Amino acid sequence: MNNLPSIKLAIVDDHQLLRELLKAYVQVSDTGCRIVLEADNGRSFVGLLEALSESQRPQLVLLDINMSQMDGYETISWLRENCPEIKIVILSMFFDQQTIVRCLKLGANAYLAKGVNVDELLFTIRTVVEKGEYFSQEIGNIVISGLKGQSPENSGDIELTSRETQFLRMACQELTYKEIAEQMSISPRTVEIYRDRLFKKLNVGSRVGLALYAVNKGITKP
Repeated sequence: MNNLPSIKLAIVDDHQLLRELLKAYVQVSDTGCRIVLEADNGRSFVGLLEALSESQRPQLVLLDINMSQMDGYETISWLRENCPEIKIVILSMFFDQQTIVRCLKLGANAYLAKGVNVDELLFTIRTVVEKGEYFSQEIGNIVISGLKGQSPENSGDIELTSRETQFLRMACQELTYKEIAEQMSISPRTVEIYRDRLFKKLNVGSRVGLALYAVNKGITKP
């Protein structure tokens, strides 16, 4: 991790021991990360976050789901509405398909079980900050297996243009938005317009949400 820029992190979890362990590891190890904010529930987190200037705010939040006073779902929704630039990595003891899909559709950028090893956690943090999301093979298998046999959501209600469909297929691949722009022969700004338009049309909050929709509609391949 040497020579990598420092990543500002927030930890929102009602388990004090976990927060302390994460803080201790970051402080004594060369992780390339630093903790700038911590809270034991979503409401406290929002209050602390609003008191910070934009330059002081975390780039990424490690977020639990099961918390009193504004749980993880509510916190994801608030962040996507008020601070969309902050990346969200769910770190939860729940690892069922319904919970994972709900978090990703709301706008989480990655999902990890609390039993994850430190190396994978750090890899996920770095990948999400650099690329916008991290969708592990294990998560992909859980989500796709849960979608098999289901009818596409909102079937027949949403019409996509051919270019939106093309963008949606590419968003399911391991391409950066810059690479998508190059392959579609459009500007990066136009890619952002397609992305934001699809977020609104499909009622999702992240690229992972776009991928879930594409899988469910069966349009991930040309």
